[in-house]
Amino acid sequence: MPTYPRAWFIIWTIYGTWLHGDPRGSFLDSTYPPPDDALEETNRAQLTGDVVHLTDHQRATSTFACGRVIVPGLGAMPRSTAARS
Repeated sequence: MPTYPRAWFIIWTIYGTWLHGDPRGSFLDSTYPPPDDALEETNRAQLTGDVVHLTDHQRATSTFACGRVIVPGLGAMPRSTAARS
């Protein structure tokens, strides 16, 4: 029986698209704060660059990279990959 995890869930956000206070939730200081428009706006005001949105091509490229580079590096083959923005 394998001693490594049977599955990996790999997720990352793109700069400025998912801030603390967002209704989808976030993790901050070992807690999950509730949706908070003021907190989200405070974080948005602290951004030092433009919010990044991936194009269809960039999403496809990141999906390919995850399936071909990251997952095999963990000793597993991908069952499913998807990139959203």
